[in-house]
Parts: sequence; C-alpha cells; structure tokens
Amino acid sequence: MNLVLSTINRLEKLGLMLGSLSILLLILLVIAVRFTGNSIYYAEELVRLVFVWVVFFGFSYGISHEQHIRVTLFIDYLKPEWKRYFNHLSKLISFLFCAVLLWEAGVFSFKLYSFGQLTPALEFSIACFYLAAVVGFFFACCHLVFGQKQTGASMLCMD
Repeated sequence: MNLVLSTINRLEKLGLMLGSLSILLLILLVIAVRFTGNSIYYAEELVRLVFVWVVFFGFSYGISHEQHIRVTLFIDYLKPEWKRYFNHLSKLISFLFCAVLLWEAGVFSFKLYSFGQLTPALEFSIACFYLAAVVGFFFACCHLVFGQKQTGASMLCMD
C-alpha cells in the first residue's frame, strides 16, 4: 500500500509542478508573441486543458494532506473517541462521494470518446478534459482508503 500511495504522491506532485509551470510559460509565451503582432492559436485551449488537470491533481493532493475544507465546530466539542468516529464517518462519506463521481466521470468520458468529438485547435479528444476527473477522483479514493500521508490514518482501520 505504501508503494501505491508513494507513487500516487509523486505523480500528483509532478503533475502539479509541470502543469503549473507549463501554464505559466504558455501564458508568458502568448504575451511575448502578441507583442510581435502574431498569436498562438492553440495556446488558450492547451492552457485550459492543463488547468483542468492541475485542478484535479490539486484536489487529490489536498485530500492526501487533509487540507480540504471541513467544518469542525460541532466535532471540536466532542470527546476524543467520538471525534475519531466522526472523522471515520467523514472519510467514508468522502470516499462514497469520490467513488460515485469517479464512476460517473468514467462513464461520461467513455461516451465522449466514443462520439469522437475533438477540440477545435489541438484536435484532442474532448474526453481528455474529463479523464482528469477520472484520474483525480481515483487518486482521492486511494488516499481515502489507504490513508493520508501526514496522519497515517486510514479508512480501513479504526486507529
């Protein structure tokens, strides 16, 4: 399990780093080229595609480091053993949510791929945008089931 999580963590970090860097460089390149009076017709579409992938890698990365949004007002006043149960319930609900979205994104991506629709400038399959959701939700499900990086807590064990 540690091998799976460490591989996913490396892929997330690499995706976030390369994606953010490529967005920055593409935008700077577009700005520089516009000063010459020309334009790169596919740059906006490529930036949009990379941005979607960065968002879903960031979602999964946030889950792995427990940096997602949580309201803990009620849980903060509970006894430690009750906090633990509510945290596990929260992880279970998050896993079910991610699993449903993973399934739906996969079905939708397959449908879009079978239609053969391409993006206008890059001529990639439109499914490339939705595959980011499949990968992001798959990574998030792995983090929720096998445990987070910082806490070591897992949905499968009750600590």
